[in-house]
Amino acid sequence: MYVYLQIVLFVLFCCNKRRMVVNISGIRVKKLYPARNINKVFASNKKNSVFDGRVELDSHADTFVAGRNCILMNYTERVCDVMPYASDYEPKEAVPIVQAATGFTAANGKRYILVFNEALWLPELKDSLMNPNQLRHFGIEVQDNPYHVDPMIIQKEDEDEEFVACLKTSGTNIYIDTWTPTDADLEQHKKIVLTSSIPWQPHEVQFPGLSNTEITEIEERNISSLAISSDMEEEHVYGDSYNQPLRIFDIRSFNARIMKSEVISTKISTGPLREDEIMPPRIFLSSKRHSNTSPEDLSEVWNISVDQARMTLEATTQNHVRSAIMPLSRRYRMDRIFAPKRLFGDMSSDTMDPRCHGLHEEHRYCQVFGNKEMFCEAYPILKKSDCSNALKRFISDYGAPDTMTTDGSREQTCKGTKFQAVLRKNNIRGVVTQPGRPNDNPCETVIREL
Repeated sequence: MYVYLQIVLFVLFCCNKRRMVVNISGIRVKKLYPARNINKVFASNKKNSVFDGRVELDSHADTFVAGRNCILMNYTERVCDVMPYASDYEPKEAVPIVQAATGFTAANGKRYILVFNEALWLPELKDSLMNPNQLRHFGIEVQDNPYHVDPMIIQKEDEDEEFVACLKTSGTNIYIDTWTPTDADLEQHKKIVLTSSIPWQPHEVQFPGLSNTEITEIEERNISSLAISSDMEEEHVYGDSYNQPLRIFDIRSFNARIMKSEVISTKISTGPLREDEIMPPRIFLSSKRHSNTSPEDLSEVWNISVDQARMTLEATTQNHVRSAIMPLSRRYRMDRIFAPKRLFGDMSSDTMDPRCHGLHEEHRYCQVFGNKEMFCEAYPILKKSDCSNALKRFISDYGAPDTMTTDGSREQTCKGTKFQAVLRKNNIRGVVTQPGRPNDNPCETVIREL
């Protein structure tokens, strides 16, 4: 009887012990996901605290995610909803899209400030996430294959900004160690921009790849790899960008709009007004951060028609205007005054070889810029690779256009060229004509007239 009692007690003890283990392990599993909520204490810290963290490479992140090891530079006045990896969790709503920066210390002790545009601001995260394809789209070289013969690096080759950082590994995670920069760090250390300031649309990005015919041929032959020479011209498919001609100012259409506008009648007093008849001046004051100006308000203040005011509100971008509720508690961009002026429209460029001696004897070639309206501007260059210097002079003289169409020349379209770096730096969309179709480049017609 005593032996049976010991067996029963032993079985009960094992059952209770098993239940305790299950409960404890269940608590641990549940803490894997809500554990990030504990870090919200850092988001409420108003002091300029410094945190060490990682910037991990994650191609599943649609854009750069700035954690607590980053500092907020400025807002973009845009927000988005962040969807989690599982449908069991609710998405984060109204996450601001910002320009963020983080500090990086090289092996030689030199410090850099890495600037990321179009980043999601989530300061409650311990580490930040970086999409390597977003950096590649901006022309940054990212080698994150640990089995490749070349070292894993992030490299930016530019005249103004040269930067290289070696990637580290921890298990299957690839990352770089960073820290939160202070205001003094932002002023002292060199800034390296790694993502474009153009609004990032990850689902609309198209990477170069193989055609269906090439894929079928490779898979049928069971070819494991294919080396494609970078010297070969690849066929790119681009949209038609010549529908809108370049018109900086059309006086005839401007006069027609002025004459068609309806002028609101203004009552003019013949004598002094009483104090109760004096109306306050019409100004735009709002209790909110964004302006709520309506076409009717603008029509009354500017003394124009309602239709004209509506078109004005649709056309204006207000990129240089910032408003806020006092006291100011946010960072606003002040470096737009140093940005190049914009040239609204599409331009094209090509290198001309006159094959004869000219006024500039040492300069054999000439970089020509033009459009369908027969606009023409030429800059003499010593060699074809100096086409980037001509592009800088054109932007300084006239402005940065929306798009720049070129042919498939190696100096203008290959990866890592200075010409492409100038296009990315000035937010100019590069368009390459199809092989064997020189008539797609309007600059060919301009060169013919020259």
